Amino acid sequence: MTINIQELLDKYIEKAYELFPQNLEVDTYMQPCDCNIKPIYPVRYAYVNFFGKELEKPEAPPDIHTLMFSSSLQQTKGYAARLLRPGWIYIKEEDPLTTRGSKARGYLHIFKYCVSEREINGKKQRVEKFKKYMFINRKDASEGLIPEPGIRGEGHPFLFVAKDVINISIVYSEHPWHSSVLAKIDNSLELRQKTMQFINLEQEQSPFAVNASDKYFRKLIVDYKIRQEQFANIKATIEKDINELDLADVGIDTLTTQNSYEMDADVIIRQISSYLHLDEQARIVILHDPVGRQRDIVEAYSILNLWQQSYNASNIYPLTIGFYVEKLKATKNPELKKKIDDSIDSDAWENDWPKLKKVTEDFEARQAMFMKLFEAFADNPDLSYQVGGLKNYFHYFFSLQDEKETLEEEDALEFQFFSEILSGLLGNLQSSLPGQQVLAKLAAKESDSNGDGNFWRTITTGVVTVLNNDKVKSPLLKGPFIQGVDNILLGMGTFLATVCAYTYQTIHQSSSYVRQLPQKAIDQITQQLVPALLSTLGVVIEPDGRVALSEQSYQEVLKRLESKTNRHFPDPAVRQQAIGERMINWSKRLESLGNKPVITLPEVKTSVDSPVQLFTLDGAGKPSLGLLFDSSLTGVSLFLNAFTLSDVIMQTEYARNNPLQPGPTYMNLLRFSTAVIGMSADLTSIGSTLASKVNSPIVKALMSGIKVPAVNIAMVNQFSRVAGSVAGYLGAIISFYDASNAFKVGNNMEGYGLVAIGTGSIILTTVGLIFLAVGSVLTAGLLAWLAAGTSLLIGGSVVQASSAWSDLEKVLNNCFWGTGDKYRFWGNKARPSILEQLDRARKMSNDTQEHFLIENQEFLNLFIQPQLKIHRGFGVTTYRFILPAFQMSLSNIRGIFVTSPKTSYWGERVDYIEINRRKYTPDAFRNAKFKEAQEKAKLTLNGDTATLEVVFTETKGVFPRSSELYWYYEQSANVIAPLRYYWGEKLTEENTIKGSFDGERTL
Repeated sequence: MTINIQELLDKYIEKAYELFPQNLEVDTYMQPCDCNIKPIYPVRYAYVNFFGKELEKPEAPPDIHTLMFSSSLQQTKGYAARLLRPGWIYIKEEDPLTTRGSKARGYLHIFKYCVSEREINGKKQRVEKFKKYMFINRKDASEGLIPEPGIRGEGHPFLFVAKDVINISIVYSEHPWHSSVLAKIDNSLELRQKTMQFINLEQEQSPFAVNASDKYFRKLIVDYKIRQEQFANIKATIEKDINELDLADVGIDTLTTQNSYEMDADVIIRQISSYLHLDEQARIVILHDPVGRQRDIVEAYSILNLWQQSYNASNIYPLTIGFYVEKLKATKNPELKKKIDDSIDSDAWENDWPKLKKVTEDFEARQAMFMKLFEAFADNPDLSYQVGGLKNYFHYFFSLQDEKETLEEEDALEFQFFSEILSGLLGNLQSSLPGQQVLAKLAAKESDSNGDGNFWRTITTGVVTVLNNDKVKSPLLKGPFIQGVDNILLGMGTFLATVCAYTYQTIHQSSSYVRQLPQKAIDQITQQLVPALLSTLGVVIEPDGRVALSEQSYQEVLKRLESKTNRHFPDPAVRQQAIGERMINWSKRLESLGNKPVITLPEVKTSVDSPVQLFTLDGAGKPSLGLLFDSSLTGVSLFLNAFTLSDVIMQTEYARNNPLQPGPTYMNLLRFSTAVIGMSADLTSIGSTLASKVNSPIVKALMSGIKVPAVNIAMVNQFSRVAGSVAGYLGAIISFYDASNAFKVGNNMEGYGLVAIGTGSIILTTVGLIFLAVGSVLTAGLLAWLAAGTSLLIGGSVVQASSAWSDLEKVLNNCFWGTGDKYRFWGNKARPSILEQLDRARKMSNDTQEHFLIENQEFLNLFIQPQLKIHRGFGVTTYRFILPAFQMSLSNIRGIFVTSPKTSYWGERVDYIEINRRKYTPDAFRNAKFKEAQEKAKLTLNGDTATLEVVFTETKGVFPRSSELYWYYEQSANVIAPLRYYWGEKLTEENTIKGSFDGERTL
């Protein structure tokens, strides 16, 4: 009889393990003392490739030895070893397990990484706990996980496996895995090879592991170095490009989502050593973190974007006046052009004005560099489809794409994790054009050859698969799935809305980044992804459903929106007391227009049990529109409002047959967008956490040698509340449209500059909120004046009549960019240097704000100057008012006939009216006759200009010149023309002069 010694030995070993278990999987017995463990200390590949004039190209990280002994970012490929982010670590014991017998199976260990902070001797340190988890049912994760009892469940400051384990596969995950994901990866070596790092814990030259020695802790891991030595290679790169930057002020870690610490290597070495026997060695391992890498890229991008927008807000004074001047300089009239050129300081205009605009271009270019990194790591097959890649993470570590007959609470929880991660990665990309373009590029790419799909298809296919399961609407699961959908829409709502808006229109005039999408990608978004998301909410966009609005209905919608918007702002500081009666009776005129549609909006419907309460037209059974202002559904509100806003933009774009005369549709867009964005101002901001990280040294380091101008720090703090909010994202849509339109009409102004200044909507919802928040004199009503001038500038609506230019030289000489020796808007002293002017404008004291408002008003008088032409015929006088930037149901004229004040000789009562600090007597007879004529007045529209013609029959015996018509133009609720503030006086109603007498201006 032959005895196989090896087989016999294996049997004895297996029997011993049955009787005396020393290392068990997460579902079993826990030893009272951990004498049989091999400590493993994990860190992560952190991405820090944000410095240097030319960033390192996107690559997979180097091996741990290269990372430890390299002195430059080029050698480390832009990576550094840093502490893990909170999350989960999964370790699988791999063969051979020689001490356990030939049939032994490696165990799967699950750890949750939990952290807290403490301060020791003035040094901020992290307290790390790796808490070990076990299966509740002791078989698999189908019933959930719980911490192991005792010290393992409480957490060691390191990971561990049994002492006899040599080979492991290991992976870090930001979220806990679904039980089906755990089962698949635990049971498939092939799947682990696609998703996990394989490490030999005894190999000297392992690519992912080194001995856990004091030397290597201090040499490798950023957080175990003294503060002065942390990120030394990065600081060397910064020093090379920026000599004047004090690196002591630059906290590199604040540029990423995780702070750095000053950990004590001696402490962790002692803790590890207490579990080692003689000659045993623990290991430091470095793990991939694809989600963290992407988060850090977005963080750096968002910091620059916030600074750029704060810069634009800080410089609203010189930018606004500068764009007015630039528009005027583009005139084709040679005489007028010379007058303008002679009135502007050529040195400041040729040197400082281009620099002011170029800053925005520089910031956009740098953000585009970060977006190229984001795109490569998201969708380059050599990076994203490999172990440690982003596409791999979403494809293998979620079970959304699995076909499931039923859904459990675990599935709803997984969907929430998925949606939160996705929204965190994509959300802030919506705030700038480079970010939106990256989303379009990701969506445009086709599936790769292995059939798994690219990043975009991976995430969207999973969403569609799980949401098309009827169980998502079950009472127990509905809430978490709705929250998950809201997160996804918060992350990509404006992009999806833009694609849908241009698809549902019959004539496509799509934006540049939508144009690059192939039809297959558009169909996938509009026919699969968006319907699945909305179906979960009980919302349906009717493909052929349009709500046609007459002028009267449309004005009612606008007024309802505006009435709610006004609650966001205090009353205007300057109330303009009305003088005279309005000449246009809008209630009668709107009725007379009938039901002819002036605009159509997409019809959106909801189911009976939908949590979405849409904006519905007044009246029973009236259709609902895609407008929502619900703070509990921020993402849904973003998508629906962006969808409707994009739809209106598309109609506006198509209606612009002559771009230089945009017509009332542009003014409608301006008013509609201002109302919708204003209504969205209460919706939760998602970008406010950045403000504490943004400072001048940090931004200088990120811009790497490109001159970074100062900004008003109060602007940064306040603007951060708007920049990452629904209102900010919606405002960006309008800004992109106006910049695009400027290029189309061949305008010489920089498109970047137009994005910088935006439209009135952007001002009111961003800069306006900032001023209001810091107690400024620039209240909502006063900011409306800025809105009118800026939006007319973008629309190209400059009145060319000679009467509009009578004060041009005076205004230009005394403006921000003027050549006058004195800057009279700022007082009677000599004009400061242009650098001092820029500095004072950035600081924006209350006095400077008042100066700005007064100066802006002078330009506004030029841009929306109304005209009155009086033609006196035989027995008839015709008053023809020409009104630029006219808005239906809003714009009006106020007027009153007056004579010189009468004197009371016999004590009789004499009525007076005060106009511009002078007293007049109303002409009651002529006013009554004129009011009768107004009812028959003819109102015609030509583009954005209206003409009101009042034919007045003179009365025999009444001399027509015995009284004058005092009148002024109410372009909108807060915008009057002509109007002027008395220079050098306080910004109050008493210090204004407004209106004209007959056909001659008083100004």
